[in-house]
Amino acid sequence: MRDHEVVTPQGKAKARFVESECRQCHRQEFDLRANLQCETDAECPKEAPKCGPLAEPLNPSANLAMGIEPKVEGGKYCGTPNTEDEAKVDASLVELAPHLARGRRVIEEVACYGCHPIEGYENRPKAGPDLRHAASKLNPAWMAQWILNPRAFRPNTRMPNFFPERLNTAGYPENAKPKYTDGFAEIMKVRESDPEKRARVLNSLMPERFQPEQQAAILTSFLVANSEPFASADDDKSIPVGDATRGEKLVDTLGCYGCHTMTRPGEKRMEHPNRASHFDNGPDLGNVGAKTSRAWIYGWVKNPKAFAPETRMPNLRLSDQEAADIATFLAGNKFVGGQPKEYTATAGIDPNNADYRQVGKKLLNYYGCYGCHLVKGFEQTPGIGAELTEFGVKEVSRLDYGDYVSNHAQQTWEKWIENKLEHPRVYRYERVDTRMPEFGLAPQEIADVMVVLKGMRGRTKDNDVLGHRLTGIAAEREQGRQLVRYYNCNGCHTFDGRTGDIRALEAYTNESETTGPRFAPPVISGEGAKTHPTWLFGFLRKPMNLRPHLTVRMPTFGFSDPEATSLVAMFSALDGAPFPWQPRATPPLEGARKAQAETAFKAAQCTQCHTLGDSPSPEMAMKGAPNLLLTKDRLRPDWVARWIRDPQLLYHGVNMPSFFTGGANPLVGAAAAEMTKNLPGIAELAKMSGADVIYLLRDLLMTLETGSKQSVRTAAIGTQHASR
Repeated sequence: MRDHEVVTPQGKAKARFVESECRQCHRQEFDLRANLQCETDAECPKEAPKCGPLAEPLNPSANLAMGIEPKVEGGKYCGTPNTEDEAKVDASLVELAPHLARGRRVIEEVACYGCHPIEGYENRPKAGPDLRHAASKLNPAWMAQWILNPRAFRPNTRMPNFFPERLNTAGYPENAKPKYTDGFAEIMKVRESDPEKRARVLNSLMPERFQPEQQAAILTSFLVANSEPFASADDDKSIPVGDATRGEKLVDTLGCYGCHTMTRPGEKRMEHPNRASHFDNGPDLGNVGAKTSRAWIYGWVKNPKAFAPETRMPNLRLSDQEAADIATFLAGNKFVGGQPKEYTATAGIDPNNADYRQVGKKLLNYYGCYGCHLVKGFEQTPGIGAELTEFGVKEVSRLDYGDYVSNHAQQTWEKWIENKLEHPRVYRYERVDTRMPEFGLAPQEIADVMVVLKGMRGRTKDNDVLGHRLTGIAAEREQGRQLVRYYNCNGCHTFDGRTGDIRALEAYTNESETTGPRFAPPVISGEGAKTHPTWLFGFLRKPMNLRPHLTVRMPTFGFSDPEATSLVAMFSALDGAPFPWQPRATPPLEGARKAQAETAFKAAQCTQCHTLGDSPSPEMAMKGAPNLLLTKDRLRPDWVARWIRDPQLLYHGVNMPSFFTGGANPLVGAAAAEMTKNLPGIAELAKMSGADVIYLLRDLLMTLETGSKQSVRTAAIGTQHASR
């Protein structure tokens, strides 16, 4: 974080909210990042402290039309010293408004928009689990304890606490503390027998009449009674017998930790640095067995959208046995606070009690649970919070401090919102009721959210006249980035200036025959310049196994056509690649040139690592090289040429070596080599430039096809199928 200073009548003071001004023009963009040009080190921020010429192009996949040799940008840039040439730098994307960017993402991750209408967060899916089938999924005893204090079960959950006063009695003034009584006794006093009159009396009972434990039990009673049985739910006897050891290995290797943590005794918590907040993205899997059953977990991991159509949880395309193994393992994870815990019957939970259902419905409306959760009968009910789009210009005179801040000199906009975010109900007193729950935001998260709120000023001249309006591919790019955040793509993949979280696991950092970076989810920087938009669209809609050596599995997210289109457009925009892509007409590869290309392919021995089929032998699969038959449909021709020229420049550490070092022709000595000297036309190939050989290989790869024709083509080349 860089502090900015401004001169005020009182002298110099840190401008906490200077970044809020950026939002006036950049409302559509969450991240304001750039590669900064410079003249001296003093101009560079601490995350990119050195100023110098670039060691490599900013984006080696960009500007493909300029040829196979990417050009390094001139001038100096802020970055980190290059390991091979310290006089040069590796450029770093610099956050130009880090507080604003983090604050907007914290709001997104906490889902403030569930209760509050906020410009820029419209039409978002519900952030919490679908509760329409709660009875089929959840243990009612666990539900009551979860509602009472979610962080006692999962310290990093974003589910807020609805009874914060009992956890921090010293932080709340006496007038702000509810005066709880015995709500069950109050219900027993109701004498009305007419259902409508009885309902009116029950609805008149304020929530603070009920102890927190009673409220949790009554809410649980309503949610269980209100839920619908899950039609395709399995019982434990109908699913395969599972093996917990195999299930644990699957969880460890399929990629679950891209989104989830696994807190078990003696284990370090998995961090997700791409999150702006400290809250978990997906639930901690170390205690999922405490809340649900093996049968439900089995059905969920097999097909999450069958249970909750709007869930972000993707489909890993598990076999019945894989799902059973995972369910058996996870159902045994019941660790709460480092110790196994069982949740047994709780007093007051009675879904058959009509009075509890009536009061439970009132509590649901009072707390606005449907702001985050889908609840039967409340799917379209709006959130209960105030509109925040113009909160940044709200006058202090319209803010009620209750009994919490009596000194008028301390009654500022900043102090009011800071207290509100830390302890939401401190301003409660006899004339004002506050229902906002406590999220447990960290001090830095509160500061960042305040920057965003300060910039919420409704329609302004800056925005209407000077605003940076995004249209076309730029608007699609930001829509794609929103989807990336929502589906947590950076949990696994490295791209757009962020490293995949999952790469921190030992399995992807320790080099061995079966571990190391090459077994991690692939780096997809440059994907827009690399792949055909039509192929990428199809892959996102229906993923296929491109790299058989990987155990981590690209799941099926169930993207809609508009979502997949936005993601494809985003990748193209990041690389400045044409979208929609229009292939350039190229002359057919035939005659003598085709013969030269086939000889170059043989001499280069591409099939020692690559397959020409989708059923590689285990030995070939471990080499991790893609099936070359996919090249024509999958890859853009100009990118293929640049890749052959120097794969290490495009993806550092990739398995494929750089054969054309410095642009030289690696076949120069092939005419004299024992293995290649008898190949037809090898002498002519040896005399060609490196670029000419690259284009021959590229053009041949772009003619390879899948299907019945392929056996003729590969036979003509004279290679052997890896599957044989």
